[in-house]
Amino acid sequence: MPIFSILRLKGLFEIAQLIANYWKFILLIISIYFLFFKIDSIVSLINILCFLIIGCTAIIILNTIKQFKFCYTSSINKKTILKSFLFFFISITSFSIITFGDRFIIEQKNGLEAVGIYFFLSNFLIAPYGILQNYIGFKQLVKYKEGIELNTLFKNVYLSLLLGVILGSFLLMIIFFIEEFNILTFKFFKYKYEMFLLIILGITRLYSAVISPAFEVSTNLKMLKYFNIILIISTILIITTLIFLNSVSINIVLLSLIFLWFIRTFAQHLLILKNKAFYNE
Repeated sequence: MPIFSILRLKGLFEIAQLIANYWKFILLIISIYFLFFKIDSIVSLINILCFLIIGCTAIIILNTIKQFKFCYTSSINKKTILKSFLFFFISITSFSIITFGDRFIIEQKNGLEAVGIYFFLSNFLIAPYGILQNYIGFKQLVKYKEGIELNTLFKNVYLSLLLGVILGSFLLMIIFFIEEFNILTFKFFKYKYEMFLLIILGITRLYSAVISPAFEVSTNLKMLKYFNIILIISTILIITTLIFLNSVSINIVLLSLIFLWFIRTFAQHLLILKNKAFYNE
């Protein structure tokens, strides 16, 4: 991941993505080999995959050290490093809860069948937004590194929201086509409200994809502290409420997720606007 970040900041996007995802190609090749020769040992598969990943990582590290010269222009004291670690750790933990906690709550309140329905719908509708979210964040971080005009930031937000609406409309057209020709036995429009909320969630995540990279490159310890306070309070309140409610439908979970994603992103947006050192007026 450090090598991936270095290449990303250098603008070598294709190589950075290859470094981050090459193991998937290795896994594909190993899986085909195991399938062809009818090998059913999961332990062997994991051992071979780990061995190849470790070997490839060593080669990548040596090549990066040889190719790039690293110069540290300023020193950071240990206290600042520890504070940064703590604040980022809290932020990432909260983000992980927001991203993955939904399925545990749905399973606890509604059972495995509801989780299966939710998992299928979210993969169908959220996965395309997730790909776009990762791509936008991946590219925008480098562009924001040198600062940005506020007009450009607002323009990017507008474009991301517009793209989200267009993508949502396209996905609904695909679903209508699937339903009309009975391509799948799954009845999508039985869950029309869930689908609508998933699209809103996807649009909110695209908004986050524009704002989060700007926050990452402009943040300082003071900003992170305020951001974590907002994030922790909102996350604890929402999660606690969902846990103690007797009945929690998929729609309520989705509304909660939309609220948390929006609060997270809007808080970052406000903190960016207050950090005048970041943008060019």
